[in-house]
Amino acid sequence: MKQCVMSIVLAFLASVVLSMPAHGTDKKNAPHGKLAAKYEKQHKELTDKPTITGYDKLIQWCKLNKMSVEADALRQEKALLEYPGRKAKVKTKDVKALGDLAKWCEKNGLEEQAEESWNAVIDCDPDNAEARIGLGFAKLDGQWISSLEISKRYVALEPDQRKDFFNTIKKAGFKGTNADLDVYVSWVKAPTGLLKDQRVPDREEKDAWYIASVPANYDTFGEPLPLVIVLHGGDANDGDANMMLGFTSSASAAFKNCIVILPNHIRGRWSWIGAFEMTYLLDTIGDVMHRWRVDQRRIYLTGYSMGGNGVWGFGTQCHELFAAMAPMAGFWITKFNFPMATLIPKPVCILHGTKDPTVPVQGARDALALLKSLGASNVELRECTESGHVVPEAEMEKVREWLLQFRNKEKFDIDKLRKRVATVKFGWGNID
Repeated sequence: MKQCVMSIVLAFLASVVLSMPAHGTDKKNAPHGKLAAKYEKQHKELTDKPTITGYDKLIQWCKLNKMSVEADALRQEKALLEYPGRKAKVKTKDVKALGDLAKWCEKNGLEEQAEESWNAVIDCDPDNAEARIGLGFAKLDGQWISSLEISKRYVALEPDQRKDFFNTIKKAGFKGTNADLDVYVSWVKAPTGLLKDQRVPDREEKDAWYIASVPANYDTFGEPLPLVIVLHGGDANDGDANMMLGFTSSASAAFKNCIVILPNHIRGRWSWIGAFEMTYLLDTIGDVMHRWRVDQRRIYLTGYSMGGNGVWGFGTQCHELFAAMAPMAGFWITKFNFPMATLIPKPVCILHGTKDPTVPVQGARDALALLKSLGASNVELRECTESGHVVPEAEMEKVREWLLQFRNKEKFDIDKLRKRVATVKFGWGNID
């Protein structure tokens, strides 16, 4: 890990960050300073006594202050708050009411709840067209076929036959796109095993590559696999993705049935938390999801040292992507002004050595205290007594197991996330 060198570098960078003014004070970007504090206070009051009216008022306040990240999170929280009451009013066999609930869930990004409601409709009326289509079915030759079966048929066709087939199923009610089905074509050819030097498409930087570990039993048409993103440590010119090979399925029992990717940091950049770096990470994740069948409800983010700092920055800005997060020995200070409130509904496990000379444990303690003060209930700090900057492998394996128990309830759009992170002002000094 080149710990001595890294200790000097991070200590210097910490002193630079602590002495510099906070970045991005313009209200057009993520909230900072007094604006952030005002939002956090209002949100804490709301989560203590949540009401629909309260959420509407705070969402409007966020819109006025150009706080789109927080507004999106609030809309999700509001919908989750409102859902149990709406569900309770629906009678078990009321097909119309169940369908209306499913459509409301779809509109508000509650995919699991929508699926549950549509399935309840199918239980009452197996041939209900609206429910079947809502679940991705299409009716061909008088038979309902699932989106998975549609994909299998599409892949089996010759390229010049696929367009006609797509037009047929579209007329039969299929809600997907031609691009959705083309993804299956790429998935069929997806390689497995430990794959090094995987280039990120459309990136000119020579260091824009990642390592992927894909289980040998990966099946294009089987269950989609969880995806774990692991951010490595070091600084811009010290360390690469190979540092984290211990997290791949070949070395980790917890991740043996997951797709694990290790993005490589671009040389000449000083962190994972600027607009450039986050866009690069989204490009990497987008490529992985194009090449392999990923369970979009089970995407996890973890990272070590500088990578742990990346978990805080990337995780707060793109919270919709992740089911759970785990920063390890990650640098965190209030000066970064990450929009921590976005993590209130997210499971977060912080791992840190109590005798870390490179990244003091106090930053982890401060992050935990802030999240709890904001109302986060599923956040914890695991302090490794007597450990330094390198935490024990056994403790890291426990965190890996912890991550995989969670499933994401939020919906995400990578293109929208790219637009969001384009204005981020985080970073070590004025690198952007």
